[in-house]
Amino acid sequence: MYQSHLKILILCNGDGTRWGNYMGLPKQLAPLNQVDESLIERTIRMCCEHGISLEAIYIISADDRLKKLPTNYLTPRVGSLITETLLETQRLWSGHTVVLLGDVFYSTQSLKRILGNSQELAIYGRKGQSNYTYTPYGEIFALSFSQSKQPTVLDHLNKAIADAQSGGRGKLWEFYRSTVNIPLDQHRFAGNHFVDINDWTDDFDWPSEYDQNMTICEQIEKAGLLQKLIHRVKIRLAKRSIRRKKRLTKRNKAAEKEETQKDTK
Repeated sequence: MYQSHLKILILCNGDGTRWGNYMGLPKQLAPLNQVDESLIERTIRMCCEHGISLEAIYIISADDRLKKLPTNYLTPRVGSLITETLLETQRLWSGHTVVLLGDVFYSTQSLKRILGNSQELAIYGRKGQSNYTYTPYGEIFALSFSQSKQPTVLDHLNKAIADAQSGGRGKLWEFYRSTVNIPLDQHRFAGNHFVDINDWTDDFDWPSEYDQNMTICEQIEKAGLLQKLIHRVKIRLAKRSIRRKKRLTKRNKAAEKEETQKDTK
């Protein structure tokens, strides 16, 4: 697949409620610590380094603060749900379409993998907790699809949106589950188009996640193999310690509650 034929859509249209305008910026413009650029500027630069022209990159957002970036723009008419925002981009789909997220720190390896994948439909994410950051849950980071798969993408986006209108979430996880005929509320995996990425690629929804994980992601990106392995072991031990403390706190609270109940009898 020739990367000059790719269309890159970077979704940046969340309501930002969890981010809370931290630092007075949308999270996509959150600064990196080790280079003079923001999170989304880094993603754009990396795409260009892989042979993508700026004319092939579109920022999908209603936030005017992102319009300073040297790319194309699409302001969605609706889009409180990420699946709605993606559906709004339908008129931009052409050739091989790659959908990235503006609040994700992509490792060099993962972005190369995403941009170089010629599968007709691929959904890229982490199935569970991160091996390199403190994030304890799975994430979807990107998707890509060929022109022939556009009807499939359209169909399953509409199914995820309809599910949200009936009380579901309408997120990319629901879109993925619909594509493999899994109940939309069950975190399971099937099919062969989920591409597992479990490195230091991660997204940032809350200021606390940004403060805790951004520096980690930047440092690991530049570290050597041995340092990466050492960090992975440290993270695993730290998570084990956190789980142990939580269990101990839970036991102590249960014991205190039991003692209180005894005293009141």
